[in-house]
Amino acid sequence: MVRRLVNFLALICAAALPPAARADPPLPGWTVAAAPNRRVLPLDLSRLDESRLLRSGNHAAIYAIAASARDYHRERIPLILVHGINGGPRDLQPVAQRFRDSRTYQLYVLCYASTQRRTHENGQDFAGELRALQHALGPNRDLVVVAHSMGGLVSRWALNELAEGPGRGIEQWRRVRFIAADSPWHGYDGPSDRDLQGLLMDVARPLIPAGLDDMRSTSNMFQGFPDQQGRDAAAFQGVLRVSKPRNVDIHLIFAGQRTVVEDYSQGHLLPLAGKIADHYRDEIHHPHVDGEARLTNFWHALIETSEFYSFDSELQRLVGQRRLTAAAVTGALRRCYPKFPGDHLGVLAEHPGQRSFLDYLQERLGAGASPAHSAGAQKSAVDPAGQGRGSEAAKQVPPAKKAAPARRAAPPRKAPAKSGTAVKSGE
Repeated sequence: MVRRLVNFLALICAAALPPAARADPPLPGWTVAAAPNRRVLPLDLSRLDESRLLRSGNHAAIYAIAASARDYHRERIPLILVHGINGGPRDLQPVAQRFRDSRTYQLYVLCYASTQRRTHENGQDFAGELRALQHALGPNRDLVVVAHSMGGLVSRWALNELAEGPGRGIEQWRRVRFIAADSPWHGYDGPSDRDLQGLLMDVARPLIPAGLDDMRSTSNMFQGFPDQQGRDAAAFQGVLRVSKPRNVDIHLIFAGQRTVVEDYSQGHLLPLAGKIADHYRDEIHHPHVDGEARLTNFWHALIETSEFYSFDSELQRLVGQRRLTAAAVTGALRRCYPKFPGDHLGVLAEHPGQRSFLDYLQERLGAGASPAHSAGAQKSAVDPAGQGRGSEAAKQVPPAKKAAPARRAAPPRKAPAKSGTAVKSGE
């Protein structure tokens, strides 16, 4: 009896003890002292455990990817892949495949906690990692960032911090090309971070995944953090109000199939073309392209792109010909901000027989991509605005930035409104 009781107590104690700690498997890839965070990851991104690749405190980290430790080439142009929310580096595997054999570009990925940290915080981390990468590579280097979905906002915040944040750093790069695929530049419905709505957000915030917090169209990430005035000019203005520097090119593309991300021809953004037409035809009565926050956010995203100059010129020509209509604006938007086959994630994939986003990337970035997998890539490299720019890889010096178009139509930059947004909001 005593023996049975002792055995029973021993069983309970054994069950109450925590399981023996299991050693984590070794990190994938190879230790390379010269690489960011001292590691090079394998080209197969499908099995990466991103949570184990974050820096302490869930902070984002950049890693090179290559076929082997010897295949890491820091002298090549860094091409950094940035995934979206609830995604991972694996989502951008098709891009890695296209450029895996490049002798022009060195591939990198940004690993970050897309749901556990706020978008602007991940952007701050990315800015810090870019500064560290630049310090390791040396000044006057080129940089390419290819981002998907929310990764576009993370990347834009990082570039803003390099441009106007307290740490700066964008001037250390010779030329930066940023290409965003199907990013939610509009943001989503939700309360503001100001006034009574802000108090409600303070109560609700513990219940909201951190990665979704900033994605409200009226959040401080979009509209600017009032408490950052005089401390961080980039954060004070918001993610879409910082003017791009002369050495930065921004290009936006969208998925051809309707997704959770809206473009200029869908959902809440349908009125955009008409409002743009009204503004260009009559600036006196329509001094700004106004509307609810989702619409004005998207408009601000377009204003800072490299294609906006072509777009602006086309609309001014149509005004002069008295042929500017909402339909004509939509046509111009399609030419300047193209859509490619696939849904939100599928837009990153190969699409044999059709011109795909991967073909566009190969044309935009020029020599160095692997042989095309899609028949669409056999088409001549033509700028989406129809200007026949061709490959950009041969451009050694970025062209001088044009003067801002006379009808640029950006509202004057000023302190974020205390009442919520600096736009006419219908929310």
